[in-house]
Amino acid sequence: MSAFSINKASYEKRAKELLKTGKVESDQEVGPMKGQVFEIIQKDIDDLEKFVNGANYHVLEKLVSGTISIASSPQKNTNKIDQIVQEESIAYFSGQQTPEAVAELIQNRVTTLLNE
Repeated sequence: MSAFSINKASYEKRAKELLKTGKVESDQEVGPMKGQVFEIIQKDIDDLEKFVNGANYHVLEKLVSGTISIASSPQKNTNKIDQIVQEESIAYFSGQQTPEAVAELIQNRVTTLLNE
């Protein structure tokens, strides 16, 4: 299956590889897209980045920064552990930390919380 990583560095590496190759083949096993090859140009990558950057992950950042309240978000009953996960996951989704590093931070903070 062909997909783009949500890790920023991995995504950028894959985008450069696609531009260098200049094409991508559909990974659909059935249907009208099966076996089709698509030419990739810089505009395609730019359009994809514009789409990805417009995603609503900014809501999570606003939630953590306090510019919107928990009560106005879909997770109305967010507990302290959920809040820790939300706060620490921003570093992963922005490409600043690996999943392992974020998991370790979450584990340490939750352990500290439970020991209090």
